[in-house]
Amino acid sequence: MLSQLYLSGRLAANPELGQTKKGYLQVKILLATELVRKDGSGFQAENVVLPISFFGREAEAIQSLTQGDFITLGGKFPRLTKKEARARLKEIKRLLLAL
Repeated sequence: MLSQLYLSGRLAANPELGQTKKGYLQVKILLATELVRKDGSGFQAENVVLPISFFGREAEAIQSLTQGDFITLGGKFPRLTKKEARARLKEIKRLLLAL
């Protein structure tokens, strides 16, 4: 089962360009966004800055952005479905071996 995550916000600084050990483009950004949590009295909002790294095509697409630009990012990641600890570890191992 896959979960989806979407983040929107503004770049807190200009992207940092670099390369991986194999010479591929790597771009690091700082995304200023708002984290909303539900607590007993309702919803609480907190401003946060998240470091995010990009590689390959995605890195090429965002390398020309500048501080203050607004972006929305999306991604999918596997969700663990097992309840028992040993079963969850097997699930994690299976996901790691698939990388």
